[in-house]
Amino acid sequence: MEYINFESGILEKKAKSEVKKISETLLAKVGNRIFVSKEGAEKVTKIRIHSSDFTNEDLKELSHFPQLKVLEIFSFGLTDLKNIPSLKQLETICLRSGEVSLDLRPLEHFSNLKKIDMEGYEITDLSPLSGMKKLKSLNMGYNNINDLSALHDMSSMTELVLNTNQIADISPISTLNKLKTLYLEGNKIVDISSLEGKKELKTLRLHSNMISDITPLASCENLVKLEIFKNKIESIEPILHLPHLEYVVTDSNKAFEPLSDGFEKTISKVFNGVSDRTGYEIWVFRKRV
Repeated sequence: MEYINFESGILEKKAKSEVKKISETLLAKVGNRIFVSKEGAEKVTKIRIHSSDFTNEDLKELSHFPQLKVLEIFSFGLTDLKNIPSLKQLETICLRSGEVSLDLRPLEHFSNLKKIDMEGYEITDLSPLSGMKKLKSLNMGYNNINDLSALHDMSSMTELVLNTNQIADISPISTLNKLKTLYLEGNKIVDISSLEGKKELKTLRLHSNMISDITPLASCENLVKLEIFKNKIESIEPILHLPHLEYVVTDSNKAFEPLSDGFEKTISKVFNGVSDRTGYEIWVFRKRV
């Protein structure tokens, strides 16, 4: 039986665990040591590592897992993706680490990706993702993105998380008509006309922007949850007759009082970090049963 002599101790440990779940016969005992067989490694489809012992060098040995579909790494030791091998079957990648600026170019040929989750990496350029037509879920919250043009042709997208970036223009996502979940809070958005006609959209976060006109939301007929506080909204009229709306979070001012006719209102607060002891008052409206 051909076996693998890993250089990465943390990856070897994870590989043994995953291969054992498949079949212990795929582990090779040589003397007092147990190795992962090449055949066993080729059957592994998921690797999840939550340890800062995993570093950039360890990425290289992912090449032993050609059938890998899910890769999740939470590690302060991972600071770039230059060493990631070509994993043609990879469908999901989820990364978390420290405050580093991550370059997405090593991923540009991963054409089978369906889900990417990379919060807080100071990412500025999404263009390496432009060829990923199968992408359904993208989480790029807490980055430094201002250009969404790379997303224009991602017609399969159902979940898009772009909160806390530098986005002003959302027109490139006007073509994403399968969106069900969209988080755009904490940006620089004024114009939301690109959201008009998003009939699949159910959850929408737009708070903490510079929006005054929400007329385009009148055609989002399946909207269920909406957060619009910390904007400059002048009229709530466009959403008053949305048939499935159940939950709305607004500023605490009279412009939003008309919602009280069909919703129960409670007063709450949001806080900007642990040092904020005052908070910002909001109104939470829930559909009357």
